[in-house]
Amino acid sequence: MLTHHREVLASVAELDAEIDRRIAETPDADRRQIVANILQEETTRLRTTAQGAGKLTDEILRDAGAAVYVSARETRSKPGAPFLMHPEQLLGGRLLSLGFIAQMLTGEGKTVTAVIPLYTRALLGKGIVSQITTTDAFSRRDLLLEDTHAMFRLLGLRSAAVFREGALVEDVAGTLQEREGREAKQEAYDADVVYVSISTHVFDYLEDEKAVDESQRLMRRARFYANIDEIDNVLFEQALSEFIHAEMQGDLSAGETRRYEVADIVARAILARGGTRIMAKLAGRQTGVVLPRETLLAITPGQSSYADVVRLCGAPSEERQRLPDARVRMLVYRGTLLTTHRRRTLGWVATVSHRELEHHEVAIEIENDRVRDVEWRVGRTRAD
Repeated sequence: MLTHHREVLASVAELDAEIDRRIAETPDADRRQIVANILQEETTRLRTTAQGAGKLTDEILRDAGAAVYVSARETRSKPGAPFLMHPEQLLGGRLLSLGFIAQMLTGEGKTVTAVIPLYTRALLGKGIVSQITTTDAFSRRDLLLEDTHAMFRLLGLRSAAVFREGALVEDVAGTLQEREGREAKQEAYDADVVYVSISTHVFDYLEDEKAVDESQRLMRRARFYANIDEIDNVLFEQALSEFIHAEMQGDLSAGETRRYEVADIVARAILARGGTRIMAKLAGRQTGVVLPRETLLAITPGQSSYADVVRLCGAPSEERQRLPDARVRMLVYRGTLLTTHRRRTLGWVATVSHRELEHHEVAIEIENDRVRDVEWRVGRTRAD
């Protein structure tokens, strides 16, 4: 981890030296424009190298991490409080770029970390690069309120966000504008990087499957890469709903075809025996604070205030300031819920039940009396 961090910082030093050199040559020029020119030249160089190699090499990942580092510093720093990406964020970005899963805790900066894999995959130019969020509100927040759009703009990439009825897309000046309709969504999916919720993305995919010609498709390029926020929630907890979809890649081999044939035989045998599965989840004893999902959905980042949170959720289990920025507070709600799961497969086995402890933790970040971020975690352990 430290080796990668040192290599990225060495590349950052080279970029900073070039920035200082150009500022010294043109002292009256705008610093932001100089930085933008240098980073966009770096993006062009990295894109040419990546597409020529057809993959992300160690050198590309190092220099791309440095470009994102400088972009974050230039757009997210405040007077007297420079924003410097941490080693964990740089390593997380590298791992995500390589296709691994990276687990980061609340407050460790997942939003800015995600810019690295989105940037590196966009360099390859192989299709749509998506940041998958849990809701449309988080797509809007991650792109607009977190200065992420400004980072991509400085790097020379176009970014957008797609919602159920419209999209946030750049105008001629590069400013994000919210528009409704199919054309806005098509334009958003044509951007270098697009932020979209899992439900919106899936319904757009299903709509494209019904299109009779290419002009009607929302996604007019191949889907190349998706970086998924809260991947355990999206791919496991929501996997029982229609929000998870898969498609065939290439032709089936004889062995893979046989698996489907066997699965069909087993499924028909279960149905012949009256194999109706009945499942129930019964809530039991509760300790601490367990917030209902409906309550969390009522909290809107960028709009809800501290008073709104306390009114909806009550007193937090813990409240603390996030140093060194005293303007940021963290409200933490913790609770445990004992649940009983029952399952019965008629004609095969009798009723089977087991008990689980659900450990709920909600962390709500408040900045200047407005909700900045909401993180919800649920862990489960067997209780019997």
